Parts: sequence; structure tokens; C-alpha cells
Amino acid sequence: MKRKSLVILACVLALALGVGVGAYATGTFGTQNDPLITKSYLEQVVQPELEKEVRAAAEEAKQTAASVAGTFNVVSLSAGQKLTCNLGAEFLLRSGSASALGGLSDITEGSAVNGGVLKENHLYMVAELGAGLRADGSVTLLVTGDYSIN
Repeated sequence: MKRKSLVILACVLALALGVGVGAYATGTFGTQNDPLITKSYLEQVVQPELEKEVRAAAEEAKQTAASVAGTFNVVSLSAGQKLTCNLGAEFLLRSGSASALGGLSDITEGSAVNGGVLKENHLYMVAELGAGLRADGSVTLLVTGDYSIN
């Protein structure tokens, strides 16, 4: 008899515990502070909003990359003209003969240039403010960044 009453007591306690947990769950989940959401809400509201934000961020990143990379401008110089650039500007000598003015980095070879004749089809980066080139004859360049012609 004692064993039978212990089993009944255990069943009653388990049932009471189950009812208590169920009551707690229904009272706290799905409230104003912890709302439940449906799949349709995710698909119709959240997903389009996230996609819109991702597209906007991607477009902004694309524009930033384009402005950093810059575009090359075709520049023609006559003999004796000088092209001076701001720090970080780049130019590619397409044709003609020119001499370096100031500190340049030959990106094609991976070397520093301080004076001397520039090589055709080499990409140069301005490593010192006001550096650039002097045209020894007619010169055609592709230039990106801030520059001036004197």
C-alpha cells in the first residue's frame, strides 16, 4: 500500500510540474515583450527589408570602390610641358618620351624612380607631393588622381 501511494504521489507531482511549466510558457512566450512571429511575416516584411538594406549597402560599396579606383583620363603633352601630381596619383606612359620629376614608384617593376627616363607602358605612382614628369617630346598618358599641367 505504501508503494502504491508513492507512485500516485509521484504521478500527481509530475502532472503538477507539467501544468506549471505549461502555464509559465503560455504566460511568457508570445507576449508584447517576447512576440512570436510567423513565417509569412518573415517572408513578407523582414526579408524584403533586409534585401533592400543589403542592396543599398552593396551599391554604396560599389560607388566607394569606383571612387577609390578612379578612372583614367587621357592626357597629351607637348615637348617641355610638365605634369605634376598629388600624392597617390597614378599615370601610365602610353607613348612618347618623358623624364621623371621627383619621387615616383614604378609599380610595373616594383622599384623607386628618382629622375631618369620613364618607360612606355609602365604604371607609375606618385610617392612624393608634386612629383610627376616632363615631356621630352609628344607624350600620351593615362592619368588617375589629381594633377596639373605646367
